[in-house]
Order: sequence, then structure tokens, then C-alpha cells
Amino acid sequence: MAALAKDADHVISATIQTSAASFAARLTAKADVLAQVAAENIRRERALDPWRWRRPQLLWPLFAASFRKGR
Repeated sequence: MAALAKDADHVISATIQTSAASFAARLTAKADVLAQVAAENIRRERALDPWRWRRPQLLWPLFAASFRKGR
């Protein structure tokens, strides 16, 4: 055990410095994206758009960049 303690200062450590405000801001941004997608899905459903299930930003809204960029 003494050999481990001797090398303890060479161990990498990590800390997370996230505030509650930034966490809430990220959640709010995700909720905004999901609300935009829900509205777009409703609009396309009412228009009987058969392509709505082939649009990646509607299928995977949190991964598609188009809604996050405001397009």
C-alpha cells in the first residue's frame, strides 16, 4: 500500500463544475426543441404529409442540428 500512496499525486482527478442555472438552461433548450418538433409533427399530421416520418429532425430532434440552429 505504501507504493500506491507514494504515486497518488500522479493520479488524474476530475471535477464537474456545473451550476443549477446552466443545467436548467440546457433543460429549457431541450424542452424548446421538443415543443417545436411536436408542433411541426401536428402540422404535418394535419396536412397528411407522408414524408414526416422520413425527416431526421422530426424523428430524432435532440440529435438533429436543424431545430437547434433555428432553421
